[in-house]
Amino acid sequence: MVYKTELILREIYKDDSPPDTAKIMMVYNKMMKSKPGRKECNSYYYLVKILSRAEKKNEMIHVLRRLVKTVPEDRHVRFWLALELHNQKKYREAEKHFVILLKKESKDKAFPFRKT
Repeated sequence: MVYKTELILREIYKDDSPPDTAKIMMVYNKMMKSKPGRKECNSYYYLVKILSRAEKKNEMIHVLRRLVKTVPEDRHVRFWLALELHNQKKYREAEKHFVILLKKESKDKAFPFRKT
C-alpha cells in the first residue's frame, strides 16, 4: 500500500469531526485496487470503521468481504460482516456467515483445548 494513503487513513481515523467524504472515497478507491495481505488487515479494518462513521454501508460491506477472504479465521470481522448484511436485508449471505460462526463455536466447545 502506498505510504501516503496510509497517512491519510490514519489522519481520518484519528479525527473526531465528521469525515470528509471525498477524502474517504479517494482512500477507499486506492485501497480497493490492491488485494489486501495479512499485513495490511489493520489498515482495512480502520477503513471499515471510517466508512461506518461516514455511513457508506455498501463500501463497508465490500471491504469486510475482502477482509473475510484474507483472514477467514477472524471471527470479529466475519460477525461484523454478517451483522451488516443482515441490517441491509441481505439475509441469505448473512446466514452463510452466521452458520460458519456457529460451526466454529460448536467445534471449540467440543475441543476446548484446541487452538484456532
